[in-house]
Amino acid sequence: MNNFFTRTITGILFVTLIVTTLVYEFIPVPFLFGAAALFTLSEFYNIVSTKEQTPQKVLGSIMAIIILFIFWEISQGRISAWHFYLFFPFVSLLFVTELFRNKPRAFINIAITILGLMYCVVPFASINFLAFPAGLTQDYTSDILLGMFILLWANDTGAYLAGITLGKHKLFERISPKKTVEGFVGGIVFAMVGCYVNSIFFNLLSTFDWYIIGVIVIVFGTLGDLAESLLKRNYDIKDSGNILPGHGGILDRFDGVLLTIPLVVAYIYIKYAV
Repeated sequence: MNNFFTRTITGILFVTLIVTTLVYEFIPVPFLFGAAALFTLSEFYNIVSTKEQTPQKVLGSIMAIIILFIFWEISQGRISAWHFYLFFPFVSLLFVTELFRNKPRAFINIAITILGLMYCVVPFASINFLAFPAGLTQDYTSDILLGMFILLWANDTGAYLAGITLGKHKLFERISPKKTVEGFVGGIVFAMVGCYVNSIFFNLLSTFDWYIIGVIVIVFGTLGDLAESLLKRNYDIKDSGNILPGHGGILDRFDGVLLTIPLVVAYIYIKYAV
C-alpha cells in the first residue's frame, strides 16, 4: 500500500510537471526535456557500464549537449539542418579518445556511447520540432506535444487497467511477463478515445492526423517499453534508476516516448514541411 501511495503521488507530480510545462511554459520546454535527455543518458551509461565495457560518459554528455543545442537552433530557424555536421568531428574524437583509454572492447565502448546518444538524446532533442512545427506555425504550440503525451498516458492506463482485470494471454513473455494481449487491446481502446478527444481540443492537426499519431503511439510506445525491458533484462536490473520514488528512473518513465517521438516528427514534417 505504501508503495502504491508513493507511486501515485510521484505519478501525479510527474504528469503535473509535464502538463504545466507544455501549457504554461512553467519551465522552458528545451530545458525540461534537455535535462530529461541528460538524466536518461546518464542512466543508460550506468546500466551498460561493466568491467568489460565502459562508455565514454564525459565526451558522450558533451556530445549530448551539442545535439540538444543544434536541434534547438534548427527548430528556431537560426541555423540550417546542414549545421548538424558540426557534430561529426566529435564522433571522430570518440575513436581518437579510445586509442588512449586502454580499455577492453574499444569498439564496443564507442558503439554504446553513440547508441546512448541515438536512443536517449535525439528523441528529446526532436521535441523542439513538435513545439515549433515548421509548416504549421512559427510560434510555440503545446498542441502536438500535449496531445501526444495524452495518447501515451491513455495507452498506458488502458493497458494497465485491462491487463490487471482481464489479462490472461501473454503479449511478449520472454521480455515482459506482465504484459498481456488483453492489456494491449485495452491500450488501443483508450488511445483511440484519446485521439478523438485530441481532435476536438487540439485543432492544429486534423482528426486523421491524430489517429495516425495514435497508431504510432500504440505500436511504438509499446515497443519502446519492451525495448527498455529488454535492456534491463540483459543487465539483470529492475529499474533504470531511483530518482522517481515508486517509478524508478527517468528512462523508466520515458521508455515509450523514445521510440515514438522521432516517428511523430517524421510524420508531421513529411506531411507539412517537405
